[in-house]
Amino acid sequence: MPLDDTERWVLAETERSLAEHDPGLARRFRHGFSARRRGMATTAIALVLVVGLLWLDLVGQAFVIALLAIAVVALNGWWPSRQIAAMLHGGDEGTDGRR
Repeated sequence: MPLDDTERWVLAETERSLAEHDPGLARRFRHGFSARRRGMATTAIALVLVVGLLWLDLVGQAFVIALLAIAVVALNGWWPSRQIAAMLHGGDEGTDGRR
């Protein structure tokens, strides 16, 4: 159901107000979750699933979940070795120079 003109105006005013009062929050809403957060969430969920499947002695299924998680993390552009290497070299920046 599309918004009418009044609802669109109210939404636009709310967005402008949010951007004015808290630009960091507005930026996070505009851009969604970063690849790093998606990668960390995928890794955490996969780790829980793999450990649970190994605990249930379902090694084959755990292997499949691990491979799928690696594929999803790689496709999202987040790889933990980048952050680990940066931390070992004295900073927490990724390979692209952002913190």
